[in-house]
Amino acid sequence: MSFATPALLWLLVAPAALFLLQSLVQGERATATLELWRGLRARAASGVPRPRLDWSRAWLPASLALVVLALAGPRVGSSATRWQVHVDARPQMLLVEGESTRLELALVACEAWLAARGEDADWRIEGRVVGSGARFDRGALPTRLRHDGRFEAPDVLGALWVVDRLPATPSLAGAFVAARTPRAGLVERRDDGGRVRDRIWDGADAVLGPATGPASRVVHDPDLPRVLVEFVHAWAADRGLVARARDTEDAEEGDETVLEVRLAPNGQRRALEFEDEGASFAGVARTTLADLPLARREHEREGLVLCAAETGVVWLAFEELRLSGSPEAFGARLARAFDEARVACVGCVPIEGRAGAGEAFVLQPSRIPAGDDLELQWLCLLAALACLWPAWRRG
Repeated sequence: MSFATPALLWLLVAPAALFLLQSLVQGERATATLELWRGLRARAASGVPRPRLDWSRAWLPASLALVVLALAGPRVGSSATRWQVHVDARPQMLLVEGESTRLELALVACEAWLAARGEDADWRIEGRVVGSGARFDRGALPTRLRHDGRFEAPDVLGALWVVDRLPATPSLAGAFVAARTPRAGLVERRDDGGRVRDRIWDGADAVLGPATGPASRVVHDPDLPRVLVEFVHAWAADRGLVARARDTEDAEEGDETVLEVRLAPNGQRRALEFEDEGASFAGVARTTLADLPLARREHEREGLVLCAAETGVVWLAFEELRLSGSPEAFGARLARAFDEARVACVGCVPIEGRAGAGEAFVLQPSRIPAGDDLELQWLCLLAALACLWPAWRRG
């Protein structure tokens, strides 16, 4: 059982004191508080009173006690409170602060807060539940983190954020913010005219330096339509990445794949022909992308998913495609899907994740979320009225 206003429970002292007061009074049973005080004064004058618990007079204290309980808002729940903890899993959370990472520091603070209340939580990364309980399973963290990942979490009742910087000041959600200091280091690895270079943030500017690791590459399915292969190579060149077809002989061992562009899995096919934002599309598309359970749908047309994405992978449905007109809008849509799916190379953290400073702090949620509780205040009031039955019977 829990109470909406537990602070009112201290008022139970009053009916308890009244019951003890009644027990000290001897003689005729009084029906008014004034008579109780008179009886107590007379008894005190004759000697030390002997407490005698008289349960026949307990109806009034019991009624008052039930009224106090009703005011405190008693309730019983069918399930315990479930917090929704949204964990920031961007590369910057793995930067070390002191003896631990930002992520670990914020997680420990959140776990301690839950443990102090004896409550559990659903742990979410990018909106998906990856674990449940009072502690977060570190094994649930993704092995690869998105290069341009964003932390987006709802500011709603029952939400908790695990972050190193507040995306906005919440009005309902709570937050566990890790300490943050500027951390110079690798931002990205780029191919500069056939030469691999590191882009490094030195605390003020981003500069190019000698490569300290393998090239970052984009691997595409060789069976993609030619127009899509050309787009993949153009997008990769603009980002300083190396683009290669999967299983080609010129693919160098040791290159680090940051994105795979795949053709949709084999399945039913459907001919499509339509116009979209100044571009004309004609070809054959596979209908299997809607069945990918973890992929986000990036582009749909005529009930068919044409592009879907998950961390590190973009799926394209067209196995044949003829494109004419002005495909700029379509290209911008694909580029956005590629950018959001691309993973960071090992050790890479965007400048906005390395810059900035702040102390660790905890922002308390506005209030505890209500569960599926059964409120008992009306039952308490009815019981209080029932306790007054002896008085009504005498009257």
